[in-house]
Amino acid sequence: PTPAVLQLVMQGSNDSPQVGNALVDQRVAESRSLSYTLASNSFSDLDDSNLTYTATLDSGEALPSWLQFDASSRSFTARPGVDVVGDTAQSWTVHVTATDSGGASVSNDFSWVVAPKPPGWTLR
Repeated sequence: PTPAVLQLVMQGSNDSPQVGNALVDQRVAESRSLSYTLASNSFSDLDDSNLTYTATLDSGEALPSWLQFDASSRSFTARPGVDVVGDTAQSWTVHVTATDSGGASVSNDFSWVVAPKPPGWTLR
């Protein structure tokens, strides 16, 4: 018999990122500021550690002007001005997406609540 050569090529598929830890709901009062950085293990990917991040409202709309997201540091900064919510607290659902270099992605949501300005507080 003639010897045969068997060539085996194994190709892996792109594993999607996964949610590692739940994102933490945030609360801030009008006219105050608050920063929140996503933990480094909020999202992970078995075969790609270079994730990119985006943040929108859960409706797909842009974040309100008082809420900024820096994707490179995974940090949010909230600076809601006076009278953003009136007399009743309001909540916005923030939708964060982590995408790997192969285009696979996963998302997780958290709430950002803005409470009315503290009683007796006036802008000077």
